Amino acid sequence: MRAEGDLVLRYAADGMTRATRAMTLLTLLTACGRTGLPIPEEAPTATSEAASSTASTADAGAPTSAGSTVAPASSTTSSETASTQRSSASATTGSASGVVLFGGGTGKDSLLGDTWTWDGVAWTQAATSGPSPRVGAALAKLGGRFVLFGGQDATGARADTWTWDGAAWSEVATSGPSARASAAAATLGDVVVLFGGWDASSNALGDTWTWDGARWTELRVSGPSPRGAAAVATLGTTVVLFGGGDFVSFFGDTWGWDGAVWTELAPPSAYTPVGRAASAMARSGDVLVLFGGNDSASRHVLGDTWNWDGTEWWKLVGTEPAPRDLEAMATSEGEALMFGGDAAQGVELDDTWFFGGQGWRAVAPTGPSRRGGSAIAGD
Repeated sequence: MRAEGDLVLRYAADGMTRATRAMTLLTLLTACGRTGLPIPEEAPTATSEAASSTASTADAGAPTSAGSTVAPASSTTSSETASTQRSSASATTGSASGVVLFGGGTGKDSLLGDTWTWDGVAWTQAATSGPSPRVGAALAKLGGRFVLFGGQDATGARADTWTWDGAAWSEVATSGPSARASAAAATLGDVVVLFGGWDASSNALGDTWTWDGARWTELRVSGPSPRGAAAVATLGTTVVLFGGGDFVSFFGDTWGWDGAVWTELAPPSAYTPVGRAASAMARSGDVLVLFGGNDSASRHVLGDTWNWDGTEWWKLVGTEPAPRDLEAMATSEGEALMFGGDAAQGVELDDTWFFGGQGWRAVAPTGPSRRGGSAIAGD
């Protein structure tokens, strides 16, 4: 527990109620004072080295507790530049190389509902109606469609489910998870797995659900402790979840879901990424890439890059994107693509980066406007 940097205690000191704390995701995650750094114009090659050699920049993760028990189960345009600052949720299109960005906002009064696609070369804004403007939606690809669940709009936390077929959004009339924002979602085989999030009263959730393209099913499993804003991505046959927070602690634990049970993964190295929330993770080649997030202990955003190879974490050394949290990251053509995020105290970013075999590199297409608070899914 980190007293002075703790979001709950910070809000309590301001005399704010739990309901007030839940007003918007961006307000909650950017509450601590932070110092942003300028964005590097280009990124030289990053070098991978054992995390144990970088102990000074990575603390051991916070210990975990047993997850909550949850329920089982039965056995888818013209190019233009946005002109206002915003945050987004993102996902991939039905094409093999596409990425789709949806909605967002830069603060509690600036929520948007635009949809963008990335085809491997350029961003294009899709002219379509769809979900209400929101932040903190969970998004994942299943077959040729993308499923979006929840998030927070002007009315509060949502429990609606939408699918994107590459051309239009469709709302799916189905029961499912309760209203929440900042849940973690990733695809494993023929289902989307959704975990946790924060409800409308800022309570951290620890339930596990699957979406099979037609309905949600709740699974009765133990696993990670309740939390929101965890980083999640699929590597091989495992959904890997890292970190997140519950308004008391920022976690540094790593969990794997194999389709049946959650297992806490124990890297051989004692050094893992420092506990954090609102970081982003995606597959690049045969490893996962984790970047940034918010560590409230020092009350600033993070700018470190880590690889998870299925067994242990490795810290990358080299020039990196500016520190940020609330960024969107997905896999595009085998590499990790990262867009935007929040650099410091409401300073949103609109840069696009790729992480591949030669480390980070910046690309400079015209595309979505500045934004943070996004969810993302990729190839």
